[in-house]
Amino acid sequence: MLADTRRSGAVGTEEGEAEDGVEYYRLRSFSITANGVFNLGDSLKTRRSRSINSVTSSGTSCSSTREARLLSSASQLSGIGAEEDADNDRVATYKVGMLGASEVGKTALTAQFTTSDYICAYDASLELTPLYRPSTLYSAENIVDISHMRDIHIFHLSVPAVSLGVMNSVCHIVTDEEYGQRSVSVMLDGQETELEIIDHPSAEISVETFCSTYNPDVYVVVYSVVDRRSLKVAEETLLYLWKSDYMATHGVILVGNKVDLERKREVPSVVGRRLANSCGCKFIETSSGLAHHVDELLVGILAQIKLNPQRSRDQATRRRRSKQRRRILKHLLGFKRKTKSCENLFVL
Repeated sequence: MLADTRRSGAVGTEEGEAEDGVEYYRLRSFSITANGVFNLGDSLKTRRSRSINSVTSSGTSCSSTREARLLSSASQLSGIGAEEDADNDRVATYKVGMLGASEVGKTALTAQFTTSDYICAYDASLELTPLYRPSTLYSAENIVDISHMRDIHIFHLSVPAVSLGVMNSVCHIVTDEEYGQRSVSVMLDGQETELEIIDHPSAEISVETFCSTYNPDVYVVVYSVVDRRSLKVAEETLLYLWKSDYMATHGVILVGNKVDLERKREVPSVVGRRLANSCGCKFIETSSGLAHHVDELLVGILAQIKLNPQRSRDQATRRRRSKQRRRILKHLLGFKRKTKSCENLFVL
């Protein structure tokens, strides 16, 4: 029988597969150090169904009433112990809402969240360099022509290839069917948490409907640094979250994605940082294509979720809503004020 926890690279069993009735899932482990987020690697962990078994069976007869009482007491104690073990093994689950305009890389970020392996997450509908925008994918077994496909997303390195320049793998093509919800299990400083990441195309659902339907514990608002229009969508989304009081009790992170396309940048870092400061949310720039700052964002999401109870307490006790509006208005009008670091995702 295999051990309960195994390194993903050391075994052939993939996550989700069952062996001897045992299901395996990927667990990503991190630690926050003085130098930042440290990736401890991924492992495969078992997910067993637990049941409370009685110590007696229907075919067992007791020689005396006293023995029956003793067996009954033992059965109750066994049940209590099993319930306590189940409570101890129960993993907290939180919901993460991915918001933003189309083609900003929300699905690519979500895919990279699920593994420490490099995933070459890219949106092929963007005007990228020829290295990232091949019209045909070549592999040792087949040739896939994608020149006729427009709205596709390339993000997963899977099998060895014989072409694609310096890229030695064939990219897995992600279509709209792969949007939806994904679960990511994260171990941070010895505590396991499951994140349910909700990602839907912005054209399919409005921000208002998204928030009321899923009620995420944290909101990740993504824009592309090579698309100024996506920043406008992000700004409108943040304004709605603020007006609807979601920011008062929920963590919100503004993400500028695709920073590896620096030569095509349309949104300077200072603009995104200023927007985050004005709204009182967190800010980070990432590259799903290079897996840059993706781990930091994932751990920051979990850290912001853990701070939600403190937000609620602060909101209930201080009641500074009108003062916050005046300060934000002054900031938007150009008045200077001191702000907290919006780039530290591990504090309020």
